Amino acid sequence: MTRPHPDDPHAPVSNAMIELDGDDADEGEGGDDPQGSPFAPGTLAALGLETLPGWTMARLLSADPDRLRAESHEVEGDVWRPRAIDSLLAPADGYAQESVIGKDERVRLHQTHRYPWRAICELRIHAKTGEVFAGTGWFAGPHTVITAGHCVHLERMGGWAASVELVPGRDGDDRPYSSIRATQLRSVRGWTVDAHSRHDYGAILLPKGQGLPEVGSFATGVYSDACLRGAYLNLAGYPADKPLGTAWWMARRAKTVDADQLHYDIDTAIGQSGAPVWMLDHRCRRRVVGIHTSGSSLGNSATRITAQVLANIRRWVAEGNAG
Repeated sequence: MTRPHPDDPHAPVSNAMIELDGDDADEGEGGDDPQGSPFAPGTLAALGLETLPGWTMARLLSADPDRLRAESHEVEGDVWRPRAIDSLLAPADGYAQESVIGKDERVRLHQTHRYPWRAICELRIHAKTGEVFAGTGWFAGPHTVITAGHCVHLERMGGWAASVELVPGRDGDDRPYSSIRATQLRSVRGWTVDAHSRHDYGAILLPKGQGLPEVGSFATGVYSDACLRGAYLNLAGYPADKPLGTAWWMARRAKTVDADQLHYDIDTAIGQSGAPVWMLDHRCRRRVVGIHTSGSSLGNSATRITAQVLANIRRWVAEGNAG
């Protein structure tokens, strides 16, 4: 693997200061249920709520209202409720906090022990200052979780996080895969040095011997602008405005696409930064095309999976697998 130029905004960096050598989809690592249980296209229950081309939210909701009905909850008083990492990002950073756009159409996920939901993690981010923040991440390999750059490198809170606790497939009090505390963090120069929203992505490497191949992983894909414009995008994560530790999903067509970001009207809230944004290709294969990072009442955004981003994801998956 070639070594990026040190001034390249996609040049990988780590909290251990390790230097690494280094119109169709260019597919990344990982990619499906390790138990090998294929789903039948067109079967909503098997698809696990995901949106296929031609299926609108209205059709999905009317198809199975008992299963797909959007739920609305007041935030409950919890013994532990972390601040969302996104609350540190002010407009001066080029950010606004993620937003619910109009009526909240997010759907709560209850069977998070099933793939693909179990490959999504709630994050508890422990800053060097002692504060704890919330975020979301997703498995790209058995030892590698991808997330937003601001979930691993907190410039206003001492830089690199002291540690991140991952809770895969959490559903309230149910933690089917327990939790793992990790300290090996990765991002890129464009975020850790330049703090630019276009390069807001990073990774968490699980400790040696604590990988979770049984949860499965998401595949990533580099798609052309034409493929992404108007494509149905799925997004699932752990928002801080819902009951503690609950996962929520929504899908909607892409709004706009640019060189480094995707923009959409999918409802999100603080705490969902780092969530996977994926589409189903013409063969009904899941492909992550973005990493959710930010937004406003006008729309929410993801760091787009480009060739450079994919190269770093592959790099971090290989490093995680090497232990």
